[in-house]
Amino acid sequence: MSADGKYPPPAVPASAYEVPVVCNLGIREKADRFARVWTTTQPFFSDFRAKGGLIGFAPDPRTSHDCGDSRSLAIPFFDACLAQRLPSKRNVTTKLRPMNPKHAWLAPLLGDTAVPAKEFSGDKSEAVWLPNAAVARIWSEYVKNGTVADSSPPAPPSKVRISRDGVVSWQAEGDLESGLAGFVVERNGAVAARIPERPVVPSGKALFQRVSYHDTPERPMPDMRWTDPTPPSGKPPTYRVRSVNGSGLESPLSRPAVH
Repeated sequence: MSADGKYPPPAVPASAYEVPVVCNLGIREKADRFARVWTTTQPFFSDFRAKGGLIGFAPDPRTSHDCGDSRSLAIPFFDACLAQRLPSKRNVTTKLRPMNPKHAWLAPLLGDTAVPAKEFSGDKSEAVWLPNAAVARIWSEYVKNGTVADSSPPAPPSKVRISRDGVVSWQAEGDLESGLAGFVVERNGAVAARIPERPVVPSGKALFQRVSYHDTPERPMPDMRWTDPTPPSGKPPTYRVRSVNGSGLESPLSRPAVH
């Protein structure tokens, strides 16, 4: 980008046009201090696409320059591309395969509806490129809502332990679709605590681990533990834990940990 905000055509090698790309901007960038992102990225998309480049365009309707819930589109987009490009298990070569044009879907720039490439009636050299039907559906939802609905609950926590001094600890797998927002601790079948009480809510979904402005996880990692302030007397209580993802979906209960 030049000092006056004009877009200089980049020097792009011909082989780069075979590499899938997606431009992910925030709609609010148009009217704030990041407005030049639009004056450079949109022409870049047009140049790249005009040369047959495999490039999508996915403006987030909810954000400015922050990442929002971009992971909900980015992960399935690149998963789909890798599934097509990586060599098969029977092929010993390390050379990437080309994307299959028969699977591609297209949409008008700044539109929200995609169709199979062979059914697209507009100028294909100006259209948003998407790798397959599944990603096209996700893309359509994302550019309308800034996020993608998640119907898959997280995995239950594992290795739930209770120490002699009443500290419940556990381990948990990440949730790629929505991220982990927190945990529910149950004592003798009743909810005893929600960890944290107020999950961190950046520009996207609530998260257990803090992230930077650029969606990078920040240290330290929060502890997956809770100290029971009022353990019942008599028979030792039984503790179980659920994971909760950023979409509010809860996992099944973990195996019990007995005091």
